[in-house]
Formats: sequence, C-alpha cells, structure tokens
Amino acid sequence: MSTPAAVEQLLTGRKARDVLDADQYALLRACRVPSPDDERLAAAHVDAEWAARWILARVADLGWTPELFAEFDNMRSRHSGSRQSHKGERIGKKYQWMALHELVEQLANHRHPHRQTEHDAAEYPGAAQLSLLDIDPSLPPARHPFSDTDDDNSPDEADHATFPTADPAHPLAPPVPDLPDDEGVDEWINRPDNLPDLGELGIRTDSQDRQWIVLYEQAMDDHDGRGWNVTRGQAEQWHRIHSWLVPAPQLTSLLTWLEGRSLTNRLMPEGADRHSLLLADFPTVPGPWTDPEPGSWHVSTFQYDEPDHGEDDSPVPGDDDLSTPEPTPRPPASEESVAIAIWRERREKRREELLLELADQWADGPMEDDEDDWLERTLAVQPQGQMVFATDPDGEPVTAIPTDQTYNWSGQSLDCSLDASVSVTLLSDPLLRNSRLRRDPDRPFWYDTDGQLQVQYLTWDRPSGRAYSLLASREWLEHHLERSGHCLVQGMIGERQPVTAEHPRVWREFSQSAGRTAQGQGEPGTIVTEIKKSIR
Repeated sequence: MSTPAAVEQLLTGRKARDVLDADQYALLRACRVPSPDDERLAAAHVDAEWAARWILARVADLGWTPELFAEFDNMRSRHSGSRQSHKGERIGKKYQWMALHELVEQLANHRHPHRQTEHDAAEYPGAAQLSLLDIDPSLPPARHPFSDTDDDNSPDEADHATFPTADPAHPLAPPVPDLPDDEGVDEWINRPDNLPDLGELGIRTDSQDRQWIVLYEQAMDDHDGRGWNVTRGQAEQWHRIHSWLVPAPQLTSLLTWLEGRSLTNRLMPEGADRHSLLLADFPTVPGPWTDPEPGSWHVSTFQYDEPDHGEDDSPVPGDDDLSTPEPTPRPPASEESVAIAIWRERREKRREELLLELADQWADGPMEDDEDDWLERTLAVQPQGQMVFATDPDGEPVTAIPTDQTYNWSGQSLDCSLDASVSVTLLSDPLLRNSRLRRDPDRPFWYDTDGQLQVQYLTWDRPSGRAYSLLASREWLEHHLERSGHCLVQGMIGERQPVTAEHPRVWREFSQSAGRTAQGQGEPGTIVTEIKKSIR
C-alpha cells in the first residue's frame, strides 16, 4: 500500500505523467492525502499584532497564571535593569522567550520570509542571522560555582573560563622573549638581530616527541608582566602567526612574491570571525551565509606609486604642472614612513591652495570653457596606485585559503550561563569539512577516527603576558596536504616597542613568511624588519 509521501513523490515532476496512462494517473492522484493544515506552506502574511497575541496565548498554555507568578514577577520587575550573570528573571519573561522561539520555529517551517529587496533571503536563513541565539548549549558547563559573590564585582576571566588555560611550562607554549630592563629598551629596539624566527616558532615538539605545526598564534609579553602602562618605560614584544593552504603548483610563486614584502600590510586573506553561530555549527554548511565570495582568497596588495622623497625644500608634486613625478630611489627603511607622511601632508596643503585659487577664479562668474580644467587638475593631485596580484607561472591569481577562524560567544550579554566570554580559534570551514575530525565535547581539541589528538587550541597565562595557539600534528597535516594537493604557508608579524608616553615614539616591526610542503620540506623566507617612528 502506498504511503502519502510515496504518492506525493511520484506526483512530483513529469515521470509519473510520462509513464502512466490517463486512467492510471487519475487513480494515483486520487490516492493523494492532503497534508495537515499545520504542515502546509502558507503564503498569507503574518503581522506583528497576531504574533504578539499568539505568544500571549502560548504563555498561558505553558502554565503562567497571575495566581501562581504575579507576585514574584512584580517583585523582579521592581529590581530589574541588571545584566549581571545569574540574576533572577521573571517567570513570565522566561515563558515569553520560549513562546517566541516556538513561533519562529513554526513560521520557519511553514512560511516564506518577507523579502523587502531581491537580496533578502528567500528561505529561512537560520536563527543566527535573526539574532535569536540566546545561549550556546553546545558549550561545556562553565567552571563557576553558584556562590554568594557580589554581582557588582566582575569575575576573573581566567578563574571562570569555560576552557581553562594550560600550564605555562607546557612544551608547546611559545618561548618567552628575552626582554630588556628599562635602560636597555632603546638598544634592544634598534638592534635588528635576535628577532623571533618563524623557522623555530612555526613548529613545536611535545613531551611525547610528537611535532606540531602552528597554524595560528598570538603572544604578548612585557618585561615586568603588568601590562601596558605609559608611566613605566618597560619593553613589550608581541607576535602573531597565521597560515594558509596554497595549491602546490602556486607555492613557489607565492613565496617569491612575498619575499621582501611585509605582512603587516595585510597582503594575505584573513580567516572568518564568527559571533552568531554555535560551536556545534562548525563546520558550517556551505552556502552564501558562511562561505566567502569567489576571489576573496586571492593574494593582492594595493601599491602606491611612490612620490619623490627629496629634501624638505624639494618641489612639491604638482607645483608646476600637477603631473605625477617619475619614481626616484626610496630612502632607507627607517626614514621611509616619515618621508611618506610628510609628502602626504604637503600634498594636501597644496591641494587646499589650488582649491582656494579655483574659488578666486570663479569669484566673478564661471570661467571660459577652454580654461576650466582646474578642477580636474586639482583632483589629479592624488597618489597614483594599482592593485597588484600574486600570480603563478600561468598568470592566474594565487589562492591562499586561511586555515583558521574564530568562534566568539559573549559572557557579558543576556547569556546568564557564562561568567566569562568564550573565544576559540579553530580550523577554517574548508579545512574542517575535510578533516574527518571530531571535537572533544569539553575542550577545544579535535581527534581522528582512531581517537588520537590531532588538532588543539591552547591558551596560556604566564608572568610576562598571554599566548594563544592553534596547533595541528605534523603527521595529520602533511597527510591532509598530500591528499588535497596543497602546501602550507605560514606568516608572522610582530613588534618590539617601548611602553612610554614620550613622543616621537620609535618601535620595530618584523615580518616573515615560510612554506611547507606535504613532504615536510620547509622553505623559510627572509625576515623583513623596519624601524618605525611616530611623527606626532
């Protein structure tokens, strides 16, 4: 005997009409069982007033009555306004939220969303896009006991973190930099040697002699461990590591293009920063709500044609004919940023003078047509530039897929289940979808099908600062690279700087890139470093 679903499936499309004769097709149609009213997709518009009445009726159905809860809810209303965690809430408010989510579920299953423009979603996009996610039930219980702690005192993030920090002596922790005392900060910044090296920072060995590749890392250290304070002259050093999957035939081209370029200019694509998804939603389902547009992973930079960096009394670009001068040799790296800032300031001043001159020309009425080219000439006093793409030997843009993305869940909003915000860096969706890994329900660790740890996110609180690292086991990563036909590119940026209120302030930037093949061959690039100086 045919089920309603089977009959409906046969009637969908033209297959049944093409195979059956007229009498058979009529008999099949007579077997169709209409769907229940509450399962039919309706086209009628639902207005807010009807929805409000439905929610009120549903609150009553759930059991709220004035006799049971009015006194308690009135008392809570008089003391409302606090957004501290674990505060008391009205019973009626709880039932209202339950009814709202139940209504949204029914509308999502049986109604098309209202579209104001053609760009709006034609189907229900999910609760995240409608800001209807209040808690993340996929997070493990936070490590906070219910106590008599004063709500006015903010809890310590480390003590109440959902995912506890690791031991500062953990072998996979980034090394603490050798920071100078107060009187040695200037010399330390000016020395270009002894900078962090990606060849050493990019791979770690644990206590079982397993090697781990750093996919993402951020470390911040100052020499007295008390954080940023302009009243003390201590030194601070930070570095950040990112990594990307690159098609194997494009690795050499990308490393050649990156050589000598500073990654502080944000040349490479960046991983997603997620704020409205549950941790259990990763990896996300491919689609326009989660995946980037094609071409967004191409490596490129916007390059200005450099101005003439002559002496202060050199001609300002545009003094004579407003044309862009021919490029001249650039000054030493330590002076370049100051020279460019000075040139831009003088350019803007010259532009203001030209606009005032144009206003004078028009004071007595419009200028003659053959003389009215001042506006175009004035606007031409702009830095010329172009988008420069990294390309492979075939001239195709190089694709670099970020290996990481960030999940964030606020502990300071209406989610009263958390005392501290949660932030986890995990594999990006393209890598996670094909990883064959499963996440530990209580920690940001990912295991293979044999139960062996292959990816982990660790955080450290140490006397000199904090560090965060996403690491993948070398054997698992190289196997994945070989299977997918990719190589890995790591990039590091960082700074050495004084913590001071003095001006002008001087600091050192450093940057480095490195490649790693599926066969484990490493190819580190040259460290690019530069002294920077504020002009204010």
